Amino acid sequence: MAFSPSQYQAVIDKVNAKIPIIERNLSKVQQAGASTANAWYMPAGLGDLLMECVHEFVKAVTWLLEQVKELLKGALAPLYMWENAYTWENVRGVASGVAGEVTVSALGSTKDWTGASATAYTQAIAPQSAAASRLAAVADKTSTALSICAASGLVFYGAVAILCVQEVEITVGASVAAATGAAAPPALAVETTSALLTGAGLVGLIVGLLSLVGGQATQMTSIHGETIDTTAFPGGHWPTATTV
Repeated sequence: MAFSPSQYQAVIDKVNAKIPIIERNLSKVQQAGASTANAWYMPAGLGDLLMECVHEFVKAVTWLLEQVKELLKGALAPLYMWENAYTWENVRGVASGVAGEVTVSALGSTKDWTGASATAYTQAIAPQSAAASRLAAVADKTSTALSICAASGLVFYGAVAILCVQEVEITVGASVAAATGAAAPPALAVETTSALLTGAGLVGLIVGLLSLVGGQATQMTSIHGETIDTTAFPGGHWPTATTV
């Protein structure tokens, strides 16, 4: 899935919009639970059980909200990755262009030019093209790794948005369940289970994202190895353009 800045922003906006709705719904669950627990027809023990169910439900949803809010602190990362991937791909384009242009055939033949200068000219060209090719390869790998991470971020936060939508529905159901009289405790227990499953889904998403990003981190380590490889950069510098 390719990264789209506009689509990504829409996903983040959706997540941000659902958080206050869920928080308001939690308040409604607590209010409904308290009202039902204190109703004249509710036995004291059943009312206490209902409030315990309300407490467990609120705890489960609050935990989920805290995780989502923490994840939103890194929401700009995929966008920055996409922007930098684009920049590195531009670098690759320029470097590969240089590699193709800085060759003996492209710069002109030396068939009518002999002597030390002609030899030095020919010898100096090849390292320039090799260095540019190496730079293009490193830039391309860097761009690819960043692009994969950015696209993964879009998929990840898109999945988080879906979980938030589900959580809105769960909290609405819980507020109704909390007002069902004697049936409120078991009904609310069902909604709590749904909330816990949503939380488990979020954990699964995080684990999956960490696994993918870990793979790209390994790729970046490989890229670092290429950048410190001085095969195309004698002495750690760009090869000299002249030998005389």
